[in-house]
Amino acid sequence: MRKILLLLALLPSLALAQLSPPPYNPANVKITGGTAAFSGTVSTTGNVNVQGNVSSTSNTQPASPTNSGVALNATPNIADVQMFDSTRAANDRTAEWIFFNGAAALRFANDAHSAVLVPFSVTGGQGSGITGITSNSGAGSWTHTGNMAVSGALIAGSGTLNVYSPAGVAVTTPHVVTGTVTLAAGTGTATFTGNAVFSNTTSYVCTATNTSTNSAVRATNASASSVTFNSGTGADVIAFQCIGN
Repeated sequence: MRKILLLLALLPSLALAQLSPPPYNPANVKITGGTAAFSGTVSTTGNVNVQGNVSSTSNTQPASPTNSGVALNATPNIADVQMFDSTRAANDRTAEWIFFNGAAALRFANDAHSAVLVPFSVTGGQGSGITGITSNSGAGSWTHTGNMAVSGALIAGSGTLNVYSPAGVAVTTPHVVTGTVTLAAGTGTATFTGNAVFSNTTSYVCTATNTSTNSAVRATNASASSVTFNSGTGADVIAFQCIGN
């Protein structure tokens, strides 16, 4: 009789045990379609494989131009890491690192992702080596430490040449103008236009050489856009170089 009474007392507990779900095991979780949200931390000692996007945000919504965060996505020929900052202005909220068609690139996209700006792109790879780097740094400085080898012309625009006074004071946005002038009766003038024009008459200095004779040459800054040369009395050719800002 006691055994029967004990069994009857245990029946509710046994029933609940039968109804309780098994312990949560990430290895047994499979989500097909739809959206699953977890309010806690999901930990696993194995791999997590996802067909679709993976987002990291401050909420449970996908990362997007209007929801700051990071999204990982891929197709058979694209690997993409998209970064969103919803606090910025429209069409200026998306940046991404993308590997596509053999090039790894940093890009900035509009909200619709229909237009992109590529400031940095590297083509090639481990197998063939880097075959090309495209950079559009825009405004600002670019500092490089070490040797730089260039195959072809290295074109330096205004503001990229370091010029100093004897006291070591840097000249702001300097540039160099070179050329030749053919004298008439020992006198000639070089006229500067466009980016060659200096700030004022005293912001640059010129040196010159008479390539026709051994006569000395005198260079006189006439204005910010012209310099006069005097040498001998004939039609000598003068080579000159002017530097300043």
